[in-house]
Amino acid sequence: MRKILFLMATLPILMFTSCSSSDDSSDYESRLVGMWVENTESNAEVLNLEIKANHSGYFWATDNGVIDSYGKRALTWSATENKFTATYENEGTETFDYQIVNGKLYLGEIVYIKK
Repeated sequence: MRKILFLMATLPILMFTSCSSSDDSSDYESRLVGMWVENTESNAEVLNLEIKANHSGYFWATDNGVIDSYGKRALTWSATENKFTATYENEGTETFDYQIVNGKLYLGEIVYIKK
């Protein structure tokens, strides 16, 4: 009988305790949001990435501070803890491994810093 009473007393606690929250993704997604610029000493073909909280954004390159002939490419994005997927309008989808370490975004082989 004690076991049943113990189980009945602990069951409500177990029901309202979970291992993770559905909001956990917002932490790593919120860290991605912002304006990112390639971490380079060069002024030629510097990559830029704008990631918005509404899962839209832009990717573009600048050459000596001027947006190149391709212009800003609109994108939508999604992310897991270590994968970033960008879908470009009329151009397809790319998925990259990523991590953010010491304020730097390592996206594929490119390193970005926040503007």
